Amino acid sequence: MKNSLNKGFTLIELLVVIAIIGVLSAVVLAALNTSKTRGTDAAIKKSLANMRAQSEIYFGAHSNSYGPSLGTGPVPSKPCNTTGDNIFGTTTLGSLKNMIVGLKKINADHVACASSNSAWAVLSSTTDTAKPNWCVDSMGNSVATTSGIFTPNITCM
Repeated sequence: MKNSLNKGFTLIELLVVIAIIGVLSAVVLAALNTSKTRGTDAAIKKSLANMRAQSEIYFGAHSNSYGPSLGTGPVPSKPCNTTGDNIFGTTTLGSLKNMIVGLKKINADHVACASSNSAWAVLSSTTDTAKPNWCVDSMGNSVATTSGIFTPNITCM
């Protein structure tokens, strides 16, 4: 007489494997979401940092001036305007227009800027909850901030 043993997995074993796969996939998806937001913030900071070099090209090509004054409020109440004859709007050599347009695509138009003949500043929102904005200016500041652009001197606060 032969004993016939059924080979295979029990229902409990299959449910345990499915539960383990579910937990692992949840951990992976959470890590991917964090990586995506960090990547977006890094792209915003890199774009803002590149504006410093581009602004100096504009400054030198326009008789040591950043153009007519343009002031805006904090993000997102008054977004940066890329029209007009200033460092943010003109399409001539050294303009920040294309960089501002690219930055607006990254973070849904949450970009503010201000300029005068001798100074400029750009502020963009990030995903950091403690200090939700990143700001760069012509004075060399590149900082995380909860405030906006200090418009009398056109510097990051």
